[in-house]
Parts: sequence; structure tokens; C-alpha cells
Amino acid sequence: MRCKAKIEIEARYPRDVLESIEPDNLVSPKHIFIECRETSKGIECEIIVRGCEDPKRVLTLRNTIDDILMTLKASLSVIDKIDSLNARKDL
Repeated sequence: MRCKAKIEIEARYPRDVLESIEPDNLVSPKHIFIECRETSKGIECEIIVRGCEDPKRVLTLRNTIDDILMTLKASLSVIDKIDSLNARKDL
């Protein structure tokens, strides 16, 4: 049995955000599949965990979602800060 989750986030600079989170997705256990991609509105991440008959694997899915969300939030926050600093320079 497998469990699956999808995260969809609107982002102005999805490619930059994806590049910033890429290193986190390079090394993952064989029972976890993570794919994040650019969409027309932002970013979509799909997480699949195999072996969800084991409750520990369900927790793995939840922890992976939390990890991705925290990383995305940090990346989006940095990009917003850079945007606001650049806007001030233009004044």
C-alpha cells in the first residue's frame, strides 16, 4: 500500500523556488518518491511513500510534507524580501 500527497503553492518565481529546494530532494530513502515541478500558477509537489501499512511510513509522509512546506516557506520569504529591497532601490 502507498500513501500519496500533493502540495500546490502559488509563486511568482517558481523556477527560483524549485532550484532553492532541489538539494533537499536529492537524497531520500527508496520508499519515498518526491517530485516538484513548475505549474502555470506556481509549484506542485507530489510525495509518494510505499509501505504505508506500517504507521511509521504514514508519519514519514507527514514529516516529509512538513519539511517541504517549511523549505518552501523559507524560500518564498527570501524571494519576497529580495523583491521588497529591489522595489525600494527603484524609488
